[in-house]
Amino acid sequence: MSHFDVVVCGLGAMGSAAVEHLARRGKRVLGIERYRPGHDRGSSHGRTRIIRLGYFEHPSYVPLLRHAYRLWRELEQASGQKLLHITGIAEIGPPDSALVAGTLRCAETHGLRHEVLPAADLMRRFPAFRVPHDFVGVVQQDGGILQAEASVFAQLALAAAAGAEIRSGEAVRAVEPRAGCVRIVTDRGSIEAGAAIIAAGPWMEALLPALATALRVTREVMAWFEPTDAQFFLPGRMPVFMIESRHGLHYGIPADGSLQPGIKVAKHHHPR
Repeated sequence: MSHFDVVVCGLGAMGSAAVEHLARRGKRVLGIERYRPGHDRGSSHGRTRIIRLGYFEHPSYVPLLRHAYRLWRELEQASGQKLLHITGIAEIGPPDSALVAGTLRCAETHGLRHEVLPAADLMRRFPAFRVPHDFVGVVQQDGGILQAEASVFAQLALAAAAGAEIRSGEAVRAVEPRAGCVRIVTDRGSIEAGAAIIAAGPWMEALLPALATALRVTREVMAWFEPTDAQFFLPGRMPVFMIESRHGLHYGIPADGSLQPGIKVAKHHHPR
């Protein structure tokens, strides 16, 4: 039975980051992934994700995001890859919407760079948008795009270089706390560790049954559209965006052939 300081179960964005940081801190760490890293069954695929410094959800996120931006730049330097692309972000909706009001609250609380544009000015600056005349847009210059799948591979490569053991095609069956250690049971055998980090996404309920009533796994549907006039949707002419309307809260990422095909659009929240 192998013994590690930490075993990380699940190697998507969160798990791969944990393995990398633990390995660089000198821990004896094992990362286990039931499929091949970069697979399409979890929540870290789809090439790109939005990053934003001001979170409308609550101002308390901002210090975490400032630290995250520094860590992304460190990861780029260590991996030699461009992973964070600054495009700016436009957060659009009625002035009293949760999105606009929350973003402004974050920006004002933490002194974040931003502009507030009336609908007409927003559409002049970014011709791709057509929004109601009473909407406004909060433009944060520091928003942008993260390369999600490329980041997973970069973090795992750095983790392995720092001494981490990475196993793919191995399924975790159970995580059993014991006196002074944790026992991880997989389809290949048992492992003992000082601690376990569970980053298993939709398989969390099976590994941590005590959390089953508190977790609800949902399918997040994303779509990619080919623009009829691509010039309006290129980075530099269009930022990443979020729009709150009577249809809910949607977000999108502009077209860039080097990052993703077409314009990515999805809904940010689902009912219940």
